[in-house]
Amino acid sequence: MSIATYSREFEEQLKRKNHVTPKNYLDYINTYVSIIKDKKKQIDSQVVRLEAGLIKLDEAADAVEVMSKELAIRKKGVDEKKEIVEGIIAGIASRTEIANEQQLMANEKQAELIVFNEKISKEEAAADIAL
Repeated sequence: MSIATYSREFEEQLKRKNHVTPKNYLDYINTYVSIIKDKKKQIDSQVVRLEAGLIKLDEAADAVEVMSKELAIRKKGVDEKKEIVEGIIAGIASRTEIANEQQLMANEKQAELIVFNEKISKEEAAADIAL
């Protein structure tokens, strides 16, 4: 019924007649059906893409969980080795301190020996003169 009203308005505005036939309705329905099919295909493809994305997210979440467990295990090993290395470093530091102290003592002895050598050289020179 609305087509008849619109046809009269069309004729009044554009001064042209518009004839509506059953073929026009069938074309309209076929066009509507084809548009619906196209939209359904688009929606279905988007659904497939979304499902694939969700599957990838689930796989990534599982992989992250596995990796976090492996990381926790490896972190324990690293912590143990870190403690061992810190112990070795502490031993090296104490040995270095001892070596530095011994070096100082050796330097002091060397200074004493130089003084003693000079004293002996003087006494030797005096003894040579006396002989």
